[in-house]
Amino acid sequence: MEIISKVHGVDFSKGTHSIEVSVAALYGGKIEIRTDAIDGPVLGTVTVTGKAEGDIFKTIKTPVKNMKGIHNVYFVFRGDRDLFYFDWWKFNEI
Repeated sequence: MEIISKVHGVDFSKGTHSIEVSVAALYGGKIEIRTDAIDGPVLGTVTVTGKAEGDIFKTIKTPVKNMKGIHNVYFVFRGDRDLFYFDWWKFNEI
């Protein structure tokens, strides 16, 4: 299973070193964070683990490559089954 979500014009003017996401796992999966295109450079990958915790949201913090400028960001969700609920995301500045 693969689901893609695009966020247009993310401002990385202060740089970035990590991302935080709030998720509630069903069967888990991965979130690839890519820039400028669906198959563009990978900033980082968030691994979501858990079993049937769909009502318990957790914040996962993962390092990402430093990025500057304004870029489109693509979240590529991958896994075998119902992955997880995705609530919010935020990049942490340097």
